[in-house]
Amino acid sequence: MDYGIPLAKMDVFLFMTSVGFYVTDITEIPHNIDLGCPMTAVIDTEDGLHMVEIVGYYQDYVGINAFQCVNPGNGMYETHYTHEFNEYSNYIFVKY
Repeated sequence: MDYGIPLAKMDVFLFMTSVGFYVTDITEIPHNIDLGCPMTAVIDTEDGLHMVEIVGYYQDYVGINAFQCVNPGNGMYETHYTHEFNEYSNYIFVKY
């Protein structure tokens, strides 16, 4: 890591709620995205825990299986799948 605080060294819940975010559920992501609410989540990647901004979702005939995210570290779009969120679903935040 070049910049930032490793997530393992901070209380993500305390920080996010102190700046006005609320905990939400993975099932609420599409509704909140459609409302234009800012969303962020902690996901598990092959490189460890990672925080992303959720900006969209992919829906096919069986439902929603992936989310379009922005990596705040480099500003690039990333696609992350529902299984990456499921393990850390208590770390999905929304700001109304």
